[in-house]
Amino acid sequence: MTMLNVTDELQEIRDAVRSLCREFPDEYFRKVDEKRGNPDAFVSALIHAGWLAAIVSDGYAGSGSGLPEASVIMEEINRSGGNSGAVHGQMYNKGTLLRNGTKAQKEMYLPKIAACELRNKNQEPPNRTSTFHATIYSSRPFPAGDGRTMMWGLQNERKWRVFCEKVLPNAALASDERFSLNAKRLVQRDALQAPIEHAFANLSAEDEIARLDAADIANAHANSISDIWSHPQLKARDRWTAIETPAVRLPALCPPGMGPDWPAKMGPVPKLGEHTDAIRVHLGYTDNMADLHAKGVV
Repeated sequence: MTMLNVTDELQEIRDAVRSLCREFPDEYFRKVDEKRGNPDAFVSALIHAGWLAAIVSDGYAGSGSGLPEASVIMEEINRSGGNSGAVHGQMYNKGTLLRNGTKAQKEMYLPKIAACELRNKNQEPPNRTSTFHATIYSSRPFPAGDGRTMMWGLQNERKWRVFCEKVLPNAALASDERFSLNAKRLVQRDALQAPIEHAFANLSAEDEIARLDAADIANAHANSISDIWSHPQLKARDRWTAIETPAVRLPALCPPGMGPDWPAKMGPVPKLGEHTDAIRVHLGYTDNMADLHAKGVV
């Protein structure tokens, strides 16, 4: 993030926020992340210090500061190892009310927002669902009859009806009230598994793709490592190279973002201990190197 031009007032804000952040070291945020929780103690400290009242004018019990001050607060939280994502909504989303709200709305809500009596708390992250999409049915893998695995996604109710009527085909499923909305299908995903797998049991992956393409539904193979290794696009786009190892020459994929004008540097895999002496010299550990070699330590 580009540093703002520092005035005395902005530097005072930066120093104060930095001092507060020191009370919440990296270990605090690691523990929060491990529990997939919210940094409530950190947010409370920011609230009590008045930093989340930025942008709200003092006429509505705010600090009267503007966007530069708010940006410095957010920047310093990130620079100090915190996560401004936990609080930025409380500060910035009030801008909609400031710009577009009526006088009555501002008088009702802005003082409570400035005091954090009304909280814009970030939404809890969705549960992990492996290759299943956490909020959309059915961005998930399904087996085809030939043992391949397919993935396809239904983004809205129209696509769900088309899928049921043209791909399965099972028009009764489209009219089943249990599955009439995406939210219901997410809850009932286990109940939908059997009829969908049954419909695809006698279809190869290519047959399934043909039906999905005809219905204009996004789909793809769930590739194995072997499938990726032999994928024709990798060969067509010249994504393969080779690297030397102490034993044999091995094929290797080029890093992403490389091209003819920016070739990847793919050096050889070093032998065991090949660079040990150079690293020790670089670090200043040069004593007894010959003795260590003689004893087979390095």
